[in-house]
Amino acid sequence: GKMEDEVPSIMRRLRYPVEVNRSKLQAISGPNTWPQLLAVLDWLCVLVRINDEYVEPICACQLGLHDPENPERDDGDHHLLRTLHENYLQYLSGRDDKSDEERLRQIYEERISALRGEIDRLRDHHEGMEQRLQEFRAEREHLVELQKAPAQLEVEAERLRVALQSAEMRVQRAEEETGRCEAEDGLRQKEVEDLQAQAAKLTEQVDSQAYSKQDIERLKWERQHLRQVLKDVKADGEKAEQDVWELNMQESRRAEAIERLVRQVNGAV
Repeated sequence: GKMEDEVPSIMRRLRYPVEVNRSKLQAISGPNTWPQLLAVLDWLCVLVRINDEYVEPICACQLGLHDPENPERDDGDHHLLRTLHENYLQYLSGRDDKSDEERLRQIYEERISALRGEIDRLRDHHEGMEQRLQEFRAEREHLVELQKAPAQLEVEAERLRVALQSAEMRVQRAEEETGRCEAEDGLRQKEVEDLQAQAAKLTEQVDSQAYSKQDIERLKWERQHLRQVLKDVKADGEKAEQDVWELNMQESRRAEAIERLVRQVNGAV
């Protein structure tokens, strides 16, 4: 038939994506026609090259199928088809033997051994990855604990700060009480000294002067009274000294407690 009639139907059977107009083929020399015709020729060249390089070799079992998504895919089916094709040709020519079968068995045994080795390697790799995953999980748990540790230490440090401030306030009150007791002790010691001086003065007066019996009795009574006062003052002084000693002991214990708290706070920080 005519070219303008045959070419559009051929391109439709070849599934050309664009409709080839009959009018374009009738006016080939037109400037608007050449770009479309050159595109048709280029598409046909690509189609012929694909047919020669891939379609016919694959149909003849001379080339394996290529999977772009899995380039390492096994093309063992094509090896099997090619071997069957060659065995059938030898069978038709009367030259059939077991060499190809042995060769095919050897090929597949080697592949099975390789696949088993790969399976073992992948299993070992999987076990190693599982172990690493367990280690990573343990490290993550440890990391979470370490991340929580500063907050816990901060709470503990705050508690120790409060305890330290309370201990410092108790020590300050103890120091104030100690100072007050020492002041009272000094006053009582001064009173004792004054009373002792007064008693010595009175004793001297009694020894150097002549008194009547009533005066002597009165002086004895005053001496007895002063002795009792002196005894009471001494007892008060001893009590004050005991209080001062107890306060000093409390101050020492509290100072030791403060030092322990300070060491605990420093260790926690």
